[in-house]
Amino acid sequence: MVFLRTSLAIIALFSATFSSIDSRLYNRCVKSVVYIASDRLMGTGVVIDKHHIITNHHVISGSQKVRILPYDKNSVNMSPRQAFQYKNSNEYNFIDGEVIAIDPVRDLAMIKTTSRLTNITNLASSYSSPKIHDDVFAIGNPATSPSLFNSTKGSVSALPENVEFSYAGDMIPREANLIQTPTPINGGNSGGPLFNERGYVVGLTTWSEPGAQGTNFAIHINEIQDFIKKAKKGEYPSTNTEWAIFENFNLWKEFKSSTKFFYGYPILKAMESDKNNDGKRDGYCYWIDKTFLPDYCKYNPDFEGDWEIEVYYYRKNLWPGSTIFRPRYLNDRYIWRLDSDNDRHYDTCLYDDDGSGIPETIVEYEYYKGYFWKTYP
Repeated sequence: MVFLRTSLAIIALFSATFSSIDSRLYNRCVKSVVYIASDRLMGTGVVIDKHHIITNHHVISGSQKVRILPYDKNSVNMSPRQAFQYKNSNEYNFIDGEVIAIDPVRDLAMIKTTSRLTNITNLASSYSSPKIHDDVFAIGNPATSPSLFNSTKGSVSALPENVEFSYAGDMIPREANLIQTPTPINGGNSGGPLFNERGYVVGLTTWSEPGAQGTNFAIHINEIQDFIKKAKKGEYPSTNTEWAIFENFNLWKEFKSSTKFFYGYPILKAMESDKNNDGKRDGYCYWIDKTFLPDYCKYNPDFEGDWEIEVYYYRKNLWPGSTIFRPRYLNDRYIWRLDSDNDRHYDTCLYDDDGSGIPETIVEYEYYKGYFWKTYP
């Protein structure tokens, strides 16, 4: 009997030693978490130094100025939706923030504030990056919660790399190394920290797989560290104006081209579009083979007479230095994506919304200055 009591005591001591995610750890880590309200959206962020916060790009998308509510005990019992309503009032301790760097592809953003932030988080290093079965917990502001700064707990279930993802209605092609976790994540948690059992940030919670139970994702700490390093050097743009979106190049019709050859290949079919119905061509495409997709397109998106976007499809290595890329079916439409500078992040994508084989929408990330996707002055 003495042996049994001793064994139970050892087991209890062992359990207490290794079950380290508790209220004390939450109370220490939550102080570095903030609530973020942009023009249209709300989410979560985490303080990385005395004047900077990181969050998801989709939380602040379209906004240059945001309002930030640092953690304090007086605001905990306010719901995220109430906080959004009070974001411009003096009743709570909101401070101003400015978006200074965005990486839409990796879904990351950095916010700067002139107010001094005192509760700074600890970021995991590459030597302490997460491993499968590590215990983790998230802190965030789920929109449907009656209170702010909620916490959920789980573990690391997988570490997928180079994952392509997008959000409903999102025109931006995204890709990043992720952490997969069953830790519950809901709308409003986006941009919030995923901590390990030592209280170090190992990821930023970002999205959940619709209809899949316990399949949630966070941006991996290695992506975050790389982003912070480059953002502080000024290597990223600060606003969404770097994304040039040219939409609805529809009304395509076949025409007889005066140009008979393209790079020495006979043009088998040509189609044109007059989007603004001014009698002038705004875009045209050539086919030099009998496949479904065109081989070359040119666009005049602002209707001011200059041809600004030139698109080569580079199939079958027809041109020197060609890059082959393939369409992908996503969210009920075909998408073509190109990484022209081989930095593992797509620079341009095209959307075929109606299944015609011709892209109606171009999204070009001009910051990366693609080699093959040319933007003319």
